[in-house]
Amino acid sequence: MARSELSVSCSLAPGLPPIWGHANALGQVLLNLLTNAVQAMSGIGVIRVTTEYTHGKVCLEVADNGPGIPPEALPRIFEPFYTTRGSGSGLGLSVSYGIVQDHNGTIEVRSEPGRGATFRLSFPPAPEPLRNPESARS
Repeated sequence: MARSELSVSCSLAPGLPPIWGHANALGQVLLNLLTNAVQAMSGIGVIRVTTEYTHGKVCLEVADNGPGIPPEALPRIFEPFYTTRGSGSGLGLSVSYGIVQDHNGTIEVRSEPGRGATFRLSFPPAPEPLRNPESARS
């Protein structure tokens, strides 16, 4: 078995407001992004997961230092059945895109060949009564 030299670092902001959503579906999005990063790096590299609250949005980033996404592929990566790999269904990012949209969120990608890819998810926070259960009781 090949030795893996993969590390994952997390920098999660404390006190983020909750978002309204389906935990299993959002978990699938995160799993898809992590799986793609691991596969792109062939088990060698660094994945960074970060969260923050900025401009009124709850944001999650998954970044890797792999080979990046070819510039010509970037416009198509969220299309169903599109893949740059020899294996896989090409559905992971398409399904993830749909899930994020269903949660009133956005998904953006930045990539530079040879320097990795970064996927950024942004979601509106849950309405105030859900964020502060005490205010809902009054």
